[in-house]
Amino acid sequence: MSTSTKHLILKGYIFKDLKTSLSLWLAPLVFLRNLFKNIYNGLLKIIWAELIESKTIDDTIHNVIIYCLFFATCLLLFYLKPYKEYLLIFFVILWNLDYNLAKQQFLSLQKESTVKLEKDQNDQFIWTFATQSKDPAIMYFEGGRVRQISLAERLIQGGAFQASVGRVWQVQIVLYDYQYLSLLIQEEKELTKDIHETAYLLAELFEVPIILNGSQGNGKYAESPLLPFEVITSPSIQCQQNAESWHIYSKWRLKNTGILFKQIFQDTGFFIFILLMTVLMPEIGAFIHALLNHQPLNITIDGVNFWSNRETFQLIILILPIIYQGWHLSREKHIYLDRSALKFSIDNKKINQVATNSIETVLSLERGKPSLLVLGKNKYFFIGPFQKKEEALAFLAFLEAGLKALHPNI
Repeated sequence: MSTSTKHLILKGYIFKDLKTSLSLWLAPLVFLRNLFKNIYNGLLKIIWAELIESKTIDDTIHNVIIYCLFFATCLLLFYLKPYKEYLLIFFVILWNLDYNLAKQQFLSLQKESTVKLEKDQNDQFIWTFATQSKDPAIMYFEGGRVRQISLAERLIQGGAFQASVGRVWQVQIVLYDYQYLSLLIQEEKELTKDIHETAYLLAELFEVPIILNGSQGNGKYAESPLLPFEVITSPSIQCQQNAESWHIYSKWRLKNTGILFKQIFQDTGFFIFILLMTVLMPEIGAFIHALLNHQPLNITIDGVNFWSNRETFQLIILILPIIYQGWHLSREKHIYLDRSALKFSIDNKKINQVATNSIETVLSLERGKPSLLVLGKNKYFFIGPFQKKEEALAFLAFLEAGLKALHPNI
Protein backbone atom coordinates (compact mmCIF):
# COMPACT_ATOMS: atom_id res chain seq x y z
CA MET A 1 0.00 0.00 0.00
CA SER A 2 1.01 3.58 -0.49
CA THR A 3 3.27 5.16 2.13
CA SER A 4 2.46 8.68 1.03
CA THR A 5 1.71 11.51 3.40
CA LYS A 6 -1.45 11.03 5.45
CA HIS A 7 -3.85 13.68 6.64
CA LEU A 8 -5.58 12.96 9.99
CA ILE A 9 -9.33 13.53 9.75
CA LEU A 10 -10.33 12.46 13.25
CA LYS A 11 -9.32 10.29 16.16
CA GLY A 12 -11.76 8.33 18.33
CA TYR A 13 -11.52 6.12 21.40
CA ILE A 14 -13.19 2.82 22.29
CA PHE A 15 -13.97 1.46 25.76
CA LYS A 16 -11.98 -1.51 27.00
CA ASP A 17 -13.55 -4.87 27.81
CA LEU A 18 -14.88 -5.55 31.30
CA LYS A 19 -13.11 -8.21 33.33
CA THR A 20 -13.41 -9.11 37.00
CA SER A 21 -11.05 -11.04 39.27
CA LEU A 22 -13.79 -13.48 40.36
CA SER A 23 -14.26 -15.18 36.97
CA LEU A 24 -12.06 -18.14 37.92
CA TRP A 25 -13.95 -18.72 41.19
CA LEU A 26 -17.26 -18.61 39.36
CA ALA A 27 -16.19 -20.95 36.56
CA PRO A 28 -17.96 -24.03 38.08
CA LEU A 29 -21.21 -22.08 38.50
CA VAL A 30 -20.93 -20.70 34.96
CA PHE A 31 -20.43 -24.26 33.72
CA LEU A 32 -23.56 -25.43 35.57
CA ARG A 33 -25.56 -22.45 34.30
CA ASN A 34 -24.54 -23.18 30.70
CA LEU A 35 -25.22 -26.89 31.19
CA PHE A 36 -28.74 -26.16 32.53
CA LYS A 37 -29.35 -23.75 29.68
CA ASN A 38 -28.26 -26.27 27.04
CA ILE A 39 -30.44 -29.00 28.53
CA TYR A 40 -33.41 -26.64 28.79
CA ASN A 41 -33.01 -25.45 25.20
CA GLY A 42 -32.43 -29.04 24.09
CA LEU A 43 -35.64 -30.24 25.74
CA LEU A 44 -37.61 -27.40 24.13
CA LYS A 45 -36.06 -28.20 20.76
CA ILE A 46 -36.91 -31.90 21.07
CA ILE A 47 -40.47 -31.21 22.22
CA TRP A 48 -41.06 -28.68 19.44
CA ALA A 49 -39.39 -30.69 16.69
CA GLU A 50 -40.70 -34.17 17.50
CA LEU A 51 -44.14 -33.40 18.93
CA ILE A 52 -45.14 -30.24 17.08
CA GLU A 53 -43.29 -30.43 13.74
CA SER A 54 -42.86 -34.24 13.62
CA LYS A 55 -39.12 -33.94 12.93
CA THR A 56 -36.24 -36.02 14.26
CA ILE A 57 -33.29 -34.48 16.06
CA ASP A 58 -30.12 -35.44 14.16
CA ASP A 59 -27.46 -34.19 16.60
CA THR A 60 -27.51 -37.39 18.69
CA ILE A 61 -23.89 -37.30 19.87
CA HIS A 62 -24.21 -33.74 21.15
CA ASN A 63 -27.38 -34.60 23.07
CA VAL A 64 -25.80 -37.75 24.57
CA ILE A 65 -22.80 -35.73 25.83
CA ILE A 66 -25.06 -33.05 27.32
CA TYR A 67 -27.23 -35.57 29.17
CA CYS A 68 -24.22 -37.57 30.40
CA LEU A 69 -22.83 -34.36 31.89
CA PHE A 70 -26.23 -33.67 33.40
CA PHE A 71 -26.48 -37.08 35.09
CA ALA A 72 -22.88 -36.83 36.30
CA THR A 73 -23.70 -33.46 37.85
CA CYS A 74 -26.79 -34.97 39.51
CA LEU A 75 -24.63 -37.68 41.04
CA LEU A 76 -22.10 -35.10 42.25
CA LEU A 77 -24.84 -33.00 43.86
CA PHE A 78 -26.16 -36.11 45.59
CA TYR A 79 -22.73 -36.68 47.20
CA LEU A 80 -22.52 -32.97 48.09
CA LYS A 81 -26.10 -32.80 49.35
CA PRO A 82 -25.12 -32.06 52.99
CA TYR A 83 -23.15 -29.04 51.75
CA LYS A 84 -25.48 -27.97 48.91
CA GLU A 85 -26.92 -24.93 50.65
CA TYR A 86 -23.51 -23.69 51.77
CA LEU A 87 -22.20 -24.03 48.23
CA LEU A 88 -25.22 -22.20 46.83
CA ILE A 89 -24.85 -19.37 49.35
CA PHE A 90 -21.12 -19.16 48.56
CA PHE A 91 -21.71 -18.97 44.81
CA VAL A 92 -24.60 -16.51 45.16
CA ILE A 93 -22.36 -14.19 47.18
CA LEU A 94 -19.62 -14.55 44.57
CA TRP A 95 -22.11 -13.86 41.78
CA ASN A 96 -23.33 -10.68 43.46
CA LEU A 97 -19.77 -9.51 44.05
CA ASP A 98 -18.87 -10.31 40.44
CA TYR A 99 -21.90 -8.42 39.08
CA ASN A 100 -21.36 -5.38 41.30
CA LEU A 101 -17.67 -5.27 40.41
CA ALA A 102 -18.59 -5.37 36.71
CA LYS A 103 -21.20 -2.64 37.25
CA GLN A 104 -18.67 -0.49 39.08
CA GLN A 105 -16.17 -1.07 36.30
CA PHE A 106 -18.72 0.12 33.77
CA LEU A 107 -19.41 3.28 35.76
CA SER A 108 -15.68 4.03 35.81
CA LEU A 109 -15.04 2.58 32.35
CA GLN A 110 -11.94 3.91 30.65
CA LYS A 111 -11.22 4.14 26.95
CA GLU A 112 -8.41 1.89 25.77
CA SER A 113 -8.45 1.43 21.99
CA THR A 114 -7.68 4.22 19.55
CA VAL A 115 -9.31 4.68 16.16
CA LYS A 116 -7.83 6.94 13.50
CA LEU A 117 -9.36 7.96 10.19
CA GLU A 118 -6.82 9.37 7.75
CA LYS A 119 -6.69 10.33 4.10
CA ASP A 120 -3.67 10.09 1.80
CA GLN A 121 -2.71 12.22 -1.19
CA ASN A 122 -4.47 9.75 -3.50
CA ASP A 123 -7.81 10.44 -1.79
CA GLN A 124 -7.81 6.98 -0.23
CA PHE A 125 -9.05 6.67 3.34
CA ILE A 126 -7.20 4.67 5.99
CA TRP A 127 -9.00 3.35 9.09
CA THR A 128 -6.74 2.14 11.91
CA PHE A 129 -7.92 0.38 15.08
CA ALA A 130 -5.16 0.06 17.66
CA THR A 131 -5.20 -1.64 21.07
CA GLN A 132 -2.48 -2.11 23.67
CA SER A 133 -2.52 -5.90 23.46
CA LYS A 134 -2.89 -6.59 19.72
CA ASP A 135 -1.44 -5.46 16.44
CA PRO A 136 -3.45 -2.63 14.86
CA ALA A 137 -6.19 -3.48 12.34
CA ILE A 138 -5.97 -1.40 9.15
CA MET A 139 -8.55 -0.93 6.42
CA TYR A 140 -8.16 1.02 3.17
CA PHE A 141 -11.23 2.21 1.31
CA GLU A 142 -12.43 4.83 -1.13
CA GLY A 143 -14.98 7.48 -0.19
CA GLY A 144 -17.44 6.23 -2.81
CA ARG A 145 -17.67 2.88 -1.01
CA VAL A 146 -19.30 4.45 2.10
CA ARG A 147 -23.00 3.60 2.35
CA GLN A 148 -23.99 5.47 5.52
CA ILE A 149 -22.90 6.71 8.93
CA SER A 150 -24.54 4.63 11.65
CA LEU A 151 -25.39 5.46 15.23
CA ALA A 152 -25.63 2.20 17.17
CA GLU A 153 -26.30 1.25 20.77
CA ARG A 154 -24.06 -1.53 22.14
CA LEU A 155 -24.93 -3.63 25.15
CA ILE A 156 -22.06 -3.88 27.65
CA GLN A 157 -21.71 -7.23 29.41
CA GLY A 158 -19.33 -7.98 32.23
CA GLY A 159 -18.35 -10.51 34.86
CA ALA A 160 -18.14 -14.26 34.65
CA PHE A 161 -21.80 -14.55 33.62
CA GLN A 162 -21.52 -11.72 31.09
CA ALA A 163 -24.48 -9.96 32.74
CA SER A 164 -25.80 -6.77 31.17
CA VAL A 165 -24.38 -3.80 33.07
CA GLY A 166 -24.97 -0.88 30.71
CA ARG A 167 -25.03 0.46 27.15
CA VAL A 168 -22.79 2.69 25.07
CA TRP A 169 -23.38 4.60 21.83
CA GLN A 170 -21.20 4.11 18.76
CA VAL A 171 -20.46 5.98 15.54
CA GLN A 172 -19.76 3.63 12.63
CA ILE A 173 -18.81 4.01 8.97
CA VAL A 174 -20.77 1.44 6.98
CA LEU A 175 -19.32 0.32 3.64
CA TYR A 176 -20.99 -1.32 0.68
CA ASP A 177 -18.21 -3.90 0.71
CA TYR A 178 -18.18 -7.20 2.60
CA GLN A 179 -21.95 -7.24 3.21
CA TYR A 180 -22.02 -3.74 4.68
CA LEU A 181 -18.89 -3.90 6.81
CA SER A 182 -19.01 -1.50 9.78
CA LEU A 183 -15.91 0.41 10.85
CA LEU A 184 -16.13 1.60 14.45
CA ILE A 185 -15.09 5.22 14.95
CA GLN A 186 -16.11 6.34 18.43
CA GLU A 187 -17.90 5.22 21.61
CA GLU A 188 -19.55 7.25 24.37
CA LYS A 189 -21.74 6.29 27.33
CA GLU A 190 -24.42 8.74 26.27
CA LEU A 191 -25.71 10.18 23.01
CA THR A 192 -23.51 13.20 23.57
CA LYS A 193 -22.66 16.29 21.56
CA ASP A 194 -19.36 14.61 20.59
CA ILE A 195 -21.28 11.70 19.05
CA HIS A 196 -23.47 14.12 17.07
CA GLU A 197 -20.51 16.17 15.88
CA THR A 198 -18.54 13.11 14.78
CA ALA A 199 -21.53 11.68 12.92
CA TYR A 200 -22.28 14.99 11.17
CA LEU A 201 -18.61 15.47 10.23
CA LEU A 202 -18.46 12.02 8.62
CA ALA A 203 -21.84 12.38 6.92
CA GLU A 204 -20.76 15.67 5.37
CA LEU A 205 -17.35 14.27 4.42
CA PHE A 206 -18.76 11.24 2.60
CA GLU A 207 -22.07 12.88 1.58
CA VAL A 208 -24.15 10.04 3.04
CA PRO A 209 -27.07 9.92 5.51
CA ILE A 210 -26.89 9.29 9.25
CA ILE A 211 -28.89 6.22 10.27
CA LEU A 212 -29.81 5.02 13.75
CA ASN A 213 -29.46 1.24 13.63
CA GLY A 214 -32.66 -0.73 14.25
CA SER A 215 -34.87 2.35 14.22
CA GLN A 216 -38.25 2.85 12.58
CA GLY A 217 -40.14 6.06 11.92
CA ASN A 218 -40.71 8.83 9.41
CA GLY A 219 -38.27 11.34 10.88
CA LYS A 220 -34.52 11.90 10.64
CA TYR A 221 -32.10 8.99 11.15
CA ALA A 222 -34.78 6.29 10.69
CA GLU A 223 -33.45 3.02 9.26
CA SER A 224 -36.87 2.02 7.93
CA PRO A 225 -40.04 4.10 7.45
CA LEU A 226 -43.19 3.65 9.48
CA LEU A 227 -45.66 2.55 6.83
CA PRO A 228 -49.45 2.91 7.31
CA PHE A 229 -50.13 -0.84 7.14
CA GLU A 230 -47.57 -1.45 9.91
CA VAL A 231 -49.47 0.70 12.39
CA ILE A 232 -52.00 -1.58 14.02
CA THR A 233 -54.58 0.33 15.99
CA SER A 234 -54.01 -0.81 19.55
CA PRO A 235 -56.81 -0.52 22.11
CA SER A 236 -54.06 -0.08 24.72
CA ILE A 237 -52.94 3.21 23.14
CA GLN A 238 -55.33 6.16 23.40
CA CYS A 239 -55.18 9.76 22.22
CA GLN A 240 -57.12 12.88 23.17
CA GLN A 241 -56.45 15.98 21.10
CA ASN A 242 -57.52 19.50 20.26
CA ALA A 243 -56.05 22.35 18.25
CA GLU A 244 -53.50 23.24 20.94
CA SER A 245 -52.52 20.00 22.67
CA TRP A 246 -52.34 16.22 22.37
CA HIS A 247 -52.51 13.67 25.19
CA ILE A 248 -51.21 10.23 24.15
CA TYR A 249 -51.26 7.46 26.73
CA SER A 250 -51.22 3.72 27.26
CA LYS A 251 -54.17 2.08 28.99
CA TRP A 252 -53.88 -1.22 30.83
CA ARG A 253 -56.49 -3.75 29.73
CA LEU A 254 -57.42 -7.31 30.60
CA LYS A 255 -55.71 -8.56 27.45
CA ASN A 256 -52.46 -6.96 28.61
CA THR A 257 -52.65 -9.03 31.80
CA GLY A 258 -52.72 -12.22 29.74
CA ILE A 259 -49.75 -11.06 27.69
CA LEU A 260 -47.94 -10.10 30.89
CA PHE A 261 -48.36 -13.59 32.38
CA LYS A 262 -47.13 -15.08 29.12
CA GLN A 263 -44.04 -12.85 29.22
CA ILE A 264 -43.40 -13.68 32.87
CA PHE A 265 -43.60 -17.39 32.04
CA GLN A 266 -41.22 -16.96 29.11
CA ASP A 267 -38.77 -14.88 31.14
CA THR A 268 -38.88 -17.11 34.20
CA GLY A 269 -39.10 -20.46 32.43
CA PHE A 270 -35.34 -20.99 32.55
CA PHE A 271 -35.10 -19.79 36.18
CA ILE A 272 -37.94 -22.05 37.30
CA PHE A 273 -36.17 -24.86 35.49
CA ILE A 274 -32.99 -24.11 37.46
CA LEU A 275 -34.93 -24.09 40.74
CA LEU A 276 -36.61 -27.41 39.94
CA MET A 277 -33.29 -28.93 38.96
CA THR A 278 -31.71 -27.65 42.18
CA VAL A 279 -34.40 -29.53 44.09
CA LEU A 280 -34.61 -32.58 41.83
CA MET A 281 -30.98 -33.12 40.85
CA PRO A 282 -29.87 -34.60 44.21
CA GLU A 283 -32.88 -36.96 44.02
CA ILE A 284 -31.93 -37.98 40.48
CA GLY A 285 -28.37 -38.43 41.74
CA ALA A 286 -29.66 -40.73 44.50
CA PHE A 287 -31.47 -42.77 41.86
CA ILE A 288 -28.28 -43.08 39.77
CA HIS A 289 -26.25 -43.95 42.89
CA ALA A 290 -28.68 -46.76 43.71
CA LEU A 291 -28.46 -48.13 40.16
CA LEU A 292 -24.65 -48.05 40.11
CA ASN A 293 -24.42 -49.77 43.50
CA HIS A 294 -27.20 -52.29 42.77
CA GLN A 295 -29.18 -51.04 45.71
CA PRO A 296 -32.95 -51.48 45.94
CA LEU A 297 -34.88 -48.51 44.61
CA ASN A 298 -37.24 -46.90 47.08
CA ILE A 299 -38.59 -43.77 45.44
CA THR A 300 -41.30 -41.87 47.25
CA ILE A 301 -42.25 -38.28 46.70
CA ASP A 302 -44.15 -36.68 49.51
CA GLY A 303 -45.63 -33.55 47.99
CA VAL A 304 -45.70 -31.67 51.28
CA ASN A 305 -42.21 -32.56 52.39
CA PHE A 306 -40.68 -32.44 48.90
CA TRP A 307 -42.03 -28.99 48.10
CA SER A 308 -41.22 -27.53 51.48
CA ASN A 309 -41.61 -24.00 52.70
CA ARG A 310 -37.94 -23.48 51.90
CA GLU A 311 -38.36 -24.34 48.21
CA THR A 312 -41.53 -22.24 48.06
CA PHE A 313 -39.63 -19.30 49.54
CA GLN A 314 -36.82 -19.81 47.00
CA LEU A 315 -39.36 -19.79 44.16
CA ILE A 316 -40.95 -16.57 45.43
CA ILE A 317 -37.55 -14.88 45.75
CA LEU A 318 -36.67 -16.05 42.23
CA ILE A 319 -39.85 -14.76 40.61
CA LEU A 320 -40.07 -11.43 42.47
CA PRO A 321 -37.66 -9.58 40.12
CA ILE A 322 -39.64 -10.77 37.10
CA ILE A 323 -42.93 -9.70 38.70
CA TYR A 324 -41.33 -6.31 39.33
CA GLN A 325 -40.38 -6.19 35.65
CA GLY A 326 -43.99 -7.01 34.75
CA TRP A 327 -45.23 -4.23 37.03
CA HIS A 328 -42.74 -1.89 35.35
CA LEU A 329 -44.20 -2.84 31.97
CA SER A 330 -47.78 -2.41 33.17
CA ARG A 331 -47.47 1.20 34.32
CA GLU A 332 -49.32 3.69 32.15
CA LYS A 333 -47.23 5.99 29.99
CA HIS A 334 -48.41 9.53 29.17
CA ILE A 335 -47.23 12.10 26.65
CA TYR A 336 -48.53 15.65 27.00
CA LEU A 337 -47.70 17.57 23.84
CA ASP A 338 -48.34 21.23 23.06
CA ARG A 339 -46.60 23.96 21.09
CA SER A 340 -44.12 24.69 23.88
CA ALA A 341 -43.09 21.29 25.28
CA LEU A 342 -43.35 17.52 25.15
CA LYS A 343 -43.72 16.05 28.63
CA PHE A 344 -43.38 12.36 29.45
CA SER A 345 -44.92 10.84 32.60
CA ILE A 346 -45.35 7.34 33.99
CA ASP A 347 -48.59 7.04 35.93
CA ASN A 348 -48.69 10.42 37.70
CA LYS A 349 -44.92 10.93 37.93
CA LYS A 350 -43.21 13.29 35.51
CA ILE A 351 -40.13 11.63 34.00
CA ASN A 352 -38.78 14.04 31.40
CA GLN A 353 -39.59 16.85 29.02
CA VAL A 354 -38.13 18.64 26.02
CA ALA A 355 -39.01 21.85 24.17
CA THR A 356 -41.20 20.95 21.20
CA ASN A 357 -39.31 23.17 18.76
CA SER A 358 -35.99 21.48 19.70
CA ILE A 359 -37.14 17.94 18.79
CA GLU A 360 -35.14 16.54 15.88
CA THR A 361 -36.88 13.19 15.56
CA VAL A 362 -38.88 10.47 17.32
CA LEU A 363 -38.13 6.84 16.50
CA SER A 364 -39.07 3.32 17.54
CA LEU A 365 -36.23 1.12 18.82
CA GLU A 366 -35.87 -2.47 20.02
CA ARG A 367 -33.87 -2.34 23.28
CA GLY A 368 -34.76 -5.77 24.64
CA LYS A 369 -38.30 -4.37 24.86
CA PRO A 370 -39.90 -2.00 22.31
CA SER A 371 -39.25 1.65 23.18
CA LEU A 372 -39.42 5.11 21.63
CA LEU A 373 -36.50 7.52 21.38
CA VAL A 374 -37.20 11.26 21.59
CA LEU A 375 -34.11 13.03 20.27
CA GLY A 376 -33.75 16.77 20.85
CA LYS A 377 -30.95 19.14 19.94
CA ASN A 378 -29.42 19.05 23.42
CA LYS A 379 -31.01 16.02 25.10
CA TYR A 380 -32.70 12.70 24.51
CA PHE A 381 -34.82 10.24 26.47
CA PHE A 382 -36.70 6.99 26.00
CA ILE A 383 -40.42 6.33 26.29
CA GLY A 384 -41.26 2.79 27.34
CA PRO A 385 -40.80 -0.03 27.51
CA PHE A 386 -43.92 -1.36 25.80
CA GLN A 387 -45.27 -4.90 25.93
CA LYS A 388 -45.54 -5.29 22.16
CA LYS A 389 -44.01 -3.64 19.12
CA GLU A 390 -47.51 -2.81 17.84
CA GLU A 391 -48.10 -0.66 20.92
CA ALA A 392 -44.84 1.22 20.40
CA LEU A 393 -45.66 1.82 16.72
CA ALA A 394 -49.19 3.01 17.54
CA PHE A 395 -47.76 5.39 20.15
CA LEU A 396 -45.19 6.60 17.61
CA ALA A 397 -47.85 7.16 14.94
CA PHE A 398 -49.90 9.37 17.31
CA LEU A 399 -46.77 11.24 18.39
CA GLU A 400 -45.64 11.90 14.82
CA ALA A 401 -49.13 13.13 13.91
CA GLY A 402 -49.20 15.44 16.94
CA LEU A 403 -45.77 16.91 16.14
CA LYS A 404 -46.76 17.42 12.51
CA ALA A 405 -49.96 19.20 13.55
CA LEU A 406 -48.32 21.47 16.12
CA HIS A 407 -44.91 21.95 14.50
CA PRO A 408 -44.99 21.11 10.77
CA ASN A 409 -41.27 21.92 10.37
CA ILE A 410 -40.10 19.08 12.61
